[in-house]
Amino acid sequence: MNIKCRENGITIRSTIDLIIAEIAIENNLYILHNDSDFTYMAKVINEIKIY
Repeated sequence: MNIKCRENGITIRSTIDLIIAEIAIENNLYILHNDSDFTYMAKVINEIKIY
């Protein structure tokens, strides 16, 4: 996931955000957030569902 973001010019600042996003994808969950990293990830990774 981090590699796909980097290929598109997006740097995720927190490893914890990557772990949260991966768990949400694996369990088909929505992410309720107040963090710009998730917004940037969702632009590149279609599996991330933002609430």
